[in-house]
Amino acid sequence: MFSLYRKPCLMRLVPVFPFLALLAGCSAPRSILWDGRVAEAGSFEIQADQVASLPSASIGPYFDVLDKAKSDLSGLDRSDLRKLERALVAAQLDMPGSALDVAVRVGVGAGFELGGRYVAGSKGGDLRWQFLDGGSGEWTGGLGLGYMTQSFEVSGKAGTALGMDFKRQDLLVPLAFGVQYGSAKGFHTNLGCGVGVALTQVDYSFTPVSDVQVDGTVKRAEVIPETQERFASFGVHGMVQPGWGVFNLTLGASLWHTDYGTYKVPDMAPISLEGWTFLPSVGLALRF
Repeated sequence: MFSLYRKPCLMRLVPVFPFLALLAGCSAPRSILWDGRVAEAGSFEIQADQVASLPSASIGPYFDVLDKAKSDLSGLDRSDLRKLERALVAAQLDMPGSALDVAVRVGVGAGFELGGRYVAGSKGGDLRWQFLDGGSGEWTGGLGLGYMTQSFEVSGKAGTALGMDFKRQDLLVPLAFGVQYGSAKGFHTNLGCGVGVALTQVDYSFTPVSDVQVDGTVKRAEVIPETQERFASFGVHGMVQPGWGVFNLTLGASLWHTDYGTYKVPDMAPISLEGWTFLPSVGLALRF
């Protein structure tokens, strides 16, 4: 039997962990809402979208822990700890929930625009290039390159007990095509779709503050020094954007598949994660 004792006792954390995972996780910045069009030189765009994230890789572990929390807890065995660590890692990689995605972009000429972006603690920017320039009722096309970074100590009782530090860097390469119907100065509707590739680098470590007892032997929980993992995501995206003049309502979604790789955790075998993430969104874009 494997058990944890002394303060903080992880057994006491299992009932509250499902809620902590939602509060302390990381929202992966992979939502794409673009029709391939960029701002003209000197013009700019402000875009704010509420994006929901439904990742199969972390929703499954979340409910595993939730089911355990409903049962009579008399101790924390290997299976319980495994579920706890898996849910914690999954929440940091791709948190289920909702986040505000805010971006400001300005046209710099020659078909390029520069932008800054903030998504639930992740911050960075992007460069977009419009290589296909179509008028009303004609197709446009664009290619982008975005960079986002986030670094934090995992909060909540479970994250603190396991001493997890986590930081990530994301490169996002969207390819988008779109068409606009109507007048840009009057009523219009923009349609957009395309594909995307995301490359992510994760640096993480565990420095637990709990003791463990394995087969009658007491020891400090295993320390995992800073470790690096890289993975790629592949996705598709689409949007519809009705508007009048500078005001545009955005409705869209992205769907991604990700093999997150393998992660070392204290006193357990490494954890591997893979799954699909659906990102529906609604927002407002202002173009000046």
